[in-house]
Amino acid sequence: DDGVVCVGPALGAATAAALRAEVLTQLEAARACEAGAGPLSSVLTASASAAAATTRWDLRLRVTAPVAAGLRELLSAPAVASSLLDA
Repeated sequence: DDGVVCVGPALGAATAAALRAEVLTQLEAARACEAGAGPLSSVLTASASAAAATTRWDLRLRVTAPVAAGLRELLSAPAVASSLLDA
């Protein structure tokens, strides 16, 4: 109902927690920037409805240590590696 999706376990709990904290830190910094000056892009619909809170942002993450660790773990998962090789 709120435009949120849950994806099956793609990252370990520690990696996911560190990545979430980093995303929230970068989002807070981007939202503090003047409109158009930060790493946020336009989103067609920023919320599920006109009455709902803004829950969607297009954030271009800086590749910090937690972001790199998340990508490394995700891309080295057996299911992901197998699907890349089969493509």
